[in-house]
Amino acid sequence: MSVGLSHFPDDMVRQQLAVHTAGAPCPFLVDHACAVHPVRPVSCRQFNIVTTTCAPDEDPYYTRRDDVLMPIANHTDRAFAAVLAFYQMENEKDIAKAVNLIRGQIMKMQEYSWKKLVKVIGRD
Repeated sequence: MSVGLSHFPDDMVRQQLAVHTAGAPCPFLVDHACAVHPVRPVSCRQFNIVTTTCAPDEDPYYTRRDDVLMPIANHTDRAFAAVLAFYQMENEKDIAKAVNLIRGQIMKMQEYSWKKLVKVIGRD
């Protein structure tokens, strides 16, 4: 299955993904704005900054956590569990394992190998 690039503003995101290293700023930031906001990852959808915008290369989750509005974990877990039904997952134990896995991966965005995504989006 091919992933379309219609939501990417230009090749800048692809270039940033190709050279991204663990701990580097988000590869989806272009001119200090999210280039994939309508299709942003769930980890980004969870957090809201409540005062000033982020400085270049800043991750406020680590630099000013008190300024990050985080959802109540129970509500987030229930939302994840509800979505899992669309993947024919109905067993409560399996759902609980999947929710724990999702929750455990959310804050690992900086550790992902975004270079793999470049290969997938390059199949257009």
